[in-house]
Amino acid sequence: MGLTKRKIDSAKYQGDGNSRDVRYDEDLPGFGVRIYPSGKKSFILRYRTHTGRDRLITLGRKGVFTLDQARRLAREKLGEVARGEDPLGERGRPSAKTPLREFSEKWLETHAKPHRRSWREDERRLKGHIYPRLGHLAVGDIRKPDVAELHADIGKDTPVEANRVVELLRAVLNKAQAWGYLPEDAANPARLSRDRLKKFPEKARDRWLRPEEVKRLTKAVNKSPDPYVRAAVWLWLLLGVRKSELLRAEWKDLDEKRGVLRLRNFKSGRPIDVPLPPVALELLQSLPRHRNNSFIFPGRFPGTHLKDIRKSWDRIRTKAMLPKTGEQRVTVHTLRHTLGSWLVQNGASLELIGEVLDHTDPAATRVYAHLRQDQKRQALEEHATRVLDVVNAESETEDESA
Repeated sequence: MGLTKRKIDSAKYQGDGNSRDVRYDEDLPGFGVRIYPSGKKSFILRYRTHTGRDRLITLGRKGVFTLDQARRLAREKLGEVARGEDPLGERGRPSAKTPLREFSEKWLETHAKPHRRSWREDERRLKGHIYPRLGHLAVGDIRKPDVAELHADIGKDTPVEANRVVELLRAVLNKAQAWGYLPEDAANPARLSRDRLKKFPEKARDRWLRPEEVKRLTKAVNKSPDPYVRAAVWLWLLLGVRKSELLRAEWKDLDEKRGVLRLRNFKSGRPIDVPLPPVALELLQSLPRHRNNSFIFPGRFPGTHLKDIRKSWDRIRTKAMLPKTGEQRVTVHTLRHTLGSWLVQNGASLELIGEVLDHTDPAATRVYAHLRQDQKRQALEEHATRVLDVVNAESETEDESA
């Protein structure tokens, strides 16, 4: 039976939030309705050109088009295909006139998601920084002053983020060149260089929470109405695990008998067994379980996990009076850095800290080495004080006997 208005109205998105959900019509080949995680629905048509190329065209949004209107339009497009035409025409072909946003969305789907571990951050930076400023420009019309202005504006508050945004834009435009949208000899306007587009200086962030800050933070966290937010922040603080690795954990990964949570390194994909202190295990055991969701931290849609707690985190930081901007800003990653710093100050070796934080590169752990140096200095100063106390005491005894 083909698509009906009732079927379309009652259809709900099924997927992990990134996968495509299309319900095809049984009566008209290639015609269907695409359902988005947000609940939005659009009519689409999939067809194959006379050259054998698989194509997908969006006919229109449900609500703007009725089912009958969309079906009639699909038949018209299929008629064009039958005559050897391509309804998408030039729209799918490489051209320097392609808007940056359109090309970037293609780059994200066909290149970034399959090949870049950082694709979620790429998507966030595209939507948050690049699309609002440059998305409407054609890829061939972007100039270095456009990029320099974007870089400078972001750099006023977050210079490191500004560098990352320009590096992302450079990667996107490099691929536009490789895919034929730009000439092979075209200069990339997002290329950082000393004489043209200078990179903001970066230094390793030496920021962790002091005891009084932890006290304010946990007090604010405990007031959060969302049990999953409360548990996530506490676990990041107690375990020092990476944000995305924790949020992707499933109930099957929790071994309550052994007190271990198995996570997966988002870079290598290898498993990480995280020992759980009793308080951490109790936090996990206290969380509500959703019958139709295997994730410990469920997302808004069935079968998905929680991906972002930015709004809740901002409210928590405000209540805890922790800075959101500047060099002393507190991020979720600060909680991971806090664990490493506190372990060093309590005598843990750098090798042990590297294992606890799952550092595959020893250089990542060396950021804590200066704290060990501070401990050495303190120990030597205390030793020197004791020596001087002994020497001075002996001098006083000699003076009295004289």
